Amino acid sequence: MVELTARGYSILQATRASGVSRSTFAYRTRVRPPTDRAIRRLLLSDAIAAVHAESRGVYGYRRVQAALRIESDVVVNHKLVASIMAQVGIRGLP
Repeated sequence: MVELTARGYSILQATRASGVSRSTFAYRTRVRPPTDRAIRRLLLSDAIAAVHAESRGVYGYRRVQAALRIESDVVVNHKLVASIMAQVGIRGLP
């Protein structure tokens, strides 16, 4: 909201131009703390990247998940590991 007023536009003008109600605009632009799920994904992405780098880029999501479970006692689903690896851009070798 500060950016819009700094550019010379009021919130009313911005919401009229975008076709959004003021309450929706205020709801979407408010600052929210990160959720527990987002924090967990961030911590897991670091751990997954470390395990993948340790394997010299060879491990895929199944071996990364197994390594996390065996070495670090981290219980995590293989689907979540695959999702995080895709998000970060990490791939195992076929």
